[in-house]
Amino acid sequence: MEGTLNILRRLPLTLILLLIALNCRADYARDFMDIAPSAREAALGGGGVSNCKGTFAIFWNPAVLELQTNGVGFGMSHRTILGLETYDFISTAYTLPRYGSIGIGWIRLGVGDIPLYPELPGSHDERLVNPYMRSDFTPIGYLDDVETAFVLSYSQAPVRYFRYYRGEKVIALGASMKIFAQRIGKMRGKGVGWDLGMMVVLSGIKGWNMRVGSMISDLFTSTIRWNNGTSDIIPADFRIGISGERQIGKWGTLTLLGAIKTRYSPNFSLGAEIGISDMLFLRAGIANLEPSFGAGFKVKGLTLDYALEMKGLSRSHLVSIRM
Repeated sequence: MEGTLNILRRLPLTLILLLIALNCRADYARDFMDIAPSAREAALGGGGVSNCKGTFAIFWNPAVLELQTNGVGFGMSHRTILGLETYDFISTAYTLPRYGSIGIGWIRLGVGDIPLYPELPGSHDERLVNPYMRSDFTPIGYLDDVETAFVLSYSQAPVRYFRYYRGEKVIALGASMKIFAQRIGKMRGKGVGWDLGMMVVLSGIKGWNMRVGSMISDLFTSTIRWNNGTSDIIPADFRIGISGERQIGKWGTLTLLGAIKTRYSPNFSLGAEIGISDMLFLRAGIANLEPSFGAGFKVKGLTLDYALEMKGLSRSHLVSIRM
């Protein structure tokens, strides 16, 4: 704690306020693992547990990998937060014939070159009258805050081997192992977490293709252990969602979804997507009364997605690509 206070004393006021604002986007250590990596699901309110696309499934629900991946898939995204932090995500997945699907991903959130300044002598009133006590704004060093994670996922649809369901994938199971690390100044932290997911596909319900997805993130809790002997405990997060998709006319589709996650307090999200000719997609969502919007464009199997998230006083732009 004393080391953290010393670092804060040396930060300029503007950066302290920015870091506080950034920290408000979540409630616990290693919160960067809850930042939506894909623009499509971000625009839909972040409820991707039952309806996500491509290799981003390793984040939203690893069970979806087996339902989405056909051969080799790839996804990547980039965003900036308040113009200060950068977030990057890259993932790939591969189908193993008869043995399910595997996926790997890498996540990085970081801000660098934060200037550190020496503590000023005297009191505020003394510095007002004595110019030699004031700062000349020459930094004595710089601070980096970097958080990274490596994710390894596996998914299988076991019921397709049952005689009645042979050839169909109506239930899929998935699991992920997450290895994460965090560095702020001289402090280092690392830990391991596990996710377990399930997806149930229900087709042809009054014209709707329905999906019910659930996932336990950080199964059995996760722990970050720091090099100063302290640790942070991250409780499990149970997520469940339902989504439906149906045809509208000859060229259109409508997708509706809703989800809830429970870490610390219930967090509800709703989203809607209109697809036109499987080429252009318009999206809107809301999570905890905070809206999000986005669009997507698909050509020859490659999809470019964009999302605008409005959280408090901040605006976050996210661009992702998937195939």
